Amino acid sequence: MVVVSLRISIIEQTCRLAHESYLICMLRLSYLTALTVAGLTYLVFSLIYFASFPLWRSLDFLILPGQIERALAAYSAADIAAHLHAVRVWDMIFPAYYGVVISLLVLRYWQGQTRFWYLVLLWVAVAADYVENVYTIRLLTVGEGVWPHIIATWIKFWAISLPMNLGIIRLIRELRAGAATRI
Repeated sequence: MVVVSLRISIIEQTCRLAHESYLICMLRLSYLTALTVAGLTYLVFSLIYFASFPLWRSLDFLILPGQIERALAAYSAADIAAHLHAVRVWDMIFPAYYGVVISLLVLRYWQGQTRFWYLVLLWVAVAADYVENVYTIRLLTVGEGVWPHIIATWIKFWAISLPMNLGIIRLIRELRAGAATRI
């Protein structure tokens, strides 16, 4: 009983901090949850799509020069064409999408300097993702740019880890607290 009332208190406090009614707060939480789940679903389907490629992955997940060189050597012309299509169409949309969704998580859960630095890290990751996409296209078409691609990939993964992981953890905690109030 104490845990349930504590969880209700957490949700009500979050809503009060945002100066919103409980219903509006829960509606925004539902939208944020749906957007987050859609992004994670895209990521899973992307991994499934690239699992058909040699070495089971796209260049986006290769972080060492040897891995990239082996992948490029193993790709057929059809693999390269499919990878180019995926990068030009889907991977040019996804960074902006996750940038907006994770920004909403950061804006919901943090204030002050923490919010500022998490947003900076996030948008550095988005910019690095676009740089990585440009070098992926260059690698697939010309075969040049291994090191800039690797550097952009490392920056992307390091910069996004804190705002994304902690944002999703806070979202799950809030959802669990909301689920406990309905029991």
